[in-house]
Amino acid sequence: MHATTTQTTGIVKSSRVLESGAGLYFGTDGHFDPYSPYPDGLLIVRSDRHANDRNRPRTMSSSSAFNRPLALVFSLLIVVIGSISAIAFHQSLRSTEMASQERSLTDRSQYVRSDLLANITAEIQAQQRMAGRLLQAELASEGNWRDDARRYQSDHPYYRALVVFGPDFELLWSEEFGQARPAGDALLILDDAIQTRLQESALSGNLVVTDPFMQEDGRAGITFINPIGAGESHLGFLAAVLSVPDAIDGLLSDIVREDLSLRAMIEGRQVYPVPVEAWPDDTNWRPGFYLDADGVSQGLYFQFAFNVGDVELAASALPNWALLVGIALSILLSSITYLGLSAARQAEQTGASNRRLEREVRERTLAEQELEFLATHDPLTGLPNRSGASRHLERMITASLESDEHLAIMFLDLDQFKDINDSLGHRFGDQLLCQIPSRLNSVLKEIDFVARHGGDEFLIALYRPTHH
Repeated sequence: MHATTTQTTGIVKSSRVLESGAGLYFGTDGHFDPYSPYPDGLLIVRSDRHANDRNRPRTMSSSSAFNRPLALVFSLLIVVIGSISAIAFHQSLRSTEMASQERSLTDRSQYVRSDLLANITAEIQAQQRMAGRLLQAELASEGNWRDDARRYQSDHPYYRALVVFGPDFELLWSEEFGQARPAGDALLILDDAIQTRLQESALSGNLVVTDPFMQEDGRAGITFINPIGAGESHLGFLAAVLSVPDAIDGLLSDIVREDLSLRAMIEGRQVYPVPVEAWPDDTNWRPGFYLDADGVSQGLYFQFAFNVGDVELAASALPNWALLVGIALSILLSSITYLGLSAARQAEQTGASNRRLEREVRERTLAEQELEFLATHDPLTGLPNRSGASRHLERMITASLESDEHLAIMFLDLDQFKDINDSLGHRFGDQLLCQIPSRLNSVLKEIDFVARHGGDEFLIALYRPTHH
């Protein structure tokens, strides 16, 4: 309990027991005046105020006049409406489930696309750095380049070859990897269109990516060609031949391949997985995407489908259960309605008994709250009394020992307070005591604590980070 105004939970709003014993009054302004009227307060009335309610005569509800045929028609109507609603809810759940599966597949395909593009972009940047080192060495260190090429292929084992060729497309150096090792100019398939693009790249310094092609072992490949220098400093080209199936296997995680069926197509021909699988007839391939970062590659198309064993693809039993439960609830509600309408008088009596029970429980709860409040709070100022302060101080001391903050406890005594009571009367003395919480609140923090220790003595507990 902290020493704050009504904007916080610090100062407990004052309360007192009415002299008549009718209830407990809680003030609304946070500064209780025990002698003021309470039109804006909250008066909690005790159970004796409800004596008239208990003695009031009860009348039979008009619902008891329902006859059996009308009750039967009304019950059948409930069954029809409930069944229709259950069917509609079943269809809604089924549609939501299918939409969720589609969103899941779309999200996963976008993740695969982003992952592939990020990895390929990083590899292209590594190739560009390799071309930069060749330019800096002016193609004079073949041994260093071969070591560099082997390290690159060790990190990216799905590359079949790294090739350096001159400005006129003559082969200079080559490093070949993998089982299928074409020799000489067979590494590079440079048609007229590619050569034209390479001539433009020699001037601009831009990357050139070939369209997908089939290698001698039947696997699809793509070649990344970076110019070594541009313009007047152009010395040649660095080409990296990538095996598409091996790259997909190397870049995709096992989790993706376990959850999804993936295939890559080139002009309608499947190039991944290798060897080509015979997909089940019921495989539902969704529209995929082309891998198109930096021109990679307009002809390589990816498609996805859920694996047959994927738990997300299996139809959930929830919609069917919802349908059965909905119809069962409709029948149950219809039966309850029929019995209720047939025995309206008994239902009304049960309701009256429940209302009386609720009222008694509410009155008992309010009485317990009143007793708890009076046991731990001062009825005049609304502040915690000596008992309530002791409980709160125990918690504050424990919290202070567990933290780095310092706890200070002070006692505040009002001088000449007896003179005020003797000269002006106890009424004014009580009003002065009720002003103490408000005045203390203006100089204390929200975390501070104020209690009335007794008479004109107040207890103040402060949390501060230092001793000052």
